[in-house]
Amino acid sequence: MVELITIDVAKKEDLQAVYQLEQRLFGDHCYPDFFIRQAYDCWPAGLLVARNQDNIVGYVLCAPQFNTMSLVVSRGGYWH
Repeated sequence: MVELITIDVAKKEDLQAVYQLEQRLFGDHCYPDFFIRQAYDCWPAGLLVARNQDNIVGYVLCAPQFNTMSLVVSRGGYWH
């Protein structure tokens, strides 16, 4: 069975899941939660999330002057 992954512009209610994924995959080297919120406020169209049903399994953060700042995908496309 093929699972569908969709890419959408992040919504405000996605920010906590984005931070949790960032923290899980980067540990002590992750962006702080306030940075993700500030990035969302500054570049709302530049924060995209990958969804497997209702679960966020990846994200990409792009800013005009920095291009791609972060690209995160959880192993196997699953994150709980």
